[in-house]
Amino acid sequence: IKPGEFIGIVGRNGSGKTTLAKLICKLYTSYEGRIMLNDREIRSVHSSYLRKKMSVIPQDIYLFDGTIKENILYGNPESSDEEIIEASKKAEIYDFVRDNYLGYNLKIGENGVNLSGGQKLKLAFARLFVSNPEVVILDEASSALDVETEYRIMQKVRENFKGKIIISIAHRIATHQELIRKKGLYKSFMDTYMNI
Repeated sequence: IKPGEFIGIVGRNGSGKTTLAKLICKLYTSYEGRIMLNDREIRSVHSSYLRKKMSVIPQDIYLFDGTIKENILYGNPESSDEEIIEASKKAEIYDFVRDNYLGYNLKIGENGVNLSGGQKLKLAFARLFVSNPEVVILDEASSALDVETEYRIMQKVRENFKGKIIISIAHRIATHQELIRKKGLYKSFMDTYMNI
């Protein structure tokens, strides 16, 4: 995968999409073959170095018992208040924060118990927007969002991380028509599926 590419990985439940993401992040180290990063096998790359280069929004988002601001800062502890606000706007959680009397000081509870599924996901995207990874991995990252919000946030991800590698793993596809028009492997897959 080259810098600037947006790669979509689509497949049925249990087909190995999340396993692939975990392999790329070096969460699994026992495998056959090679996974290369800038011509280096990732087994030879220190895990902490590798994880500084990557930002992942997993299926199960982990938020810790702290404030909204503290959870966003987890993406980049050096972020300024202005950067946090800008990230919140891109992630479409800014209005929720602004309308709450505690604002960024609102405690979200253990694993975001005081937030809806969509708010948790938007907070994870705000965390992503303050980080500066070379590789972004989105593992079913938009499943708790409505289609319109998903589209707007994904557009912001593509704009914000232009020139970086973006890997999006999904069951559903927001760009179905675009992929059908390209008449490639995806269209062939869908033609086969429709004829079953």
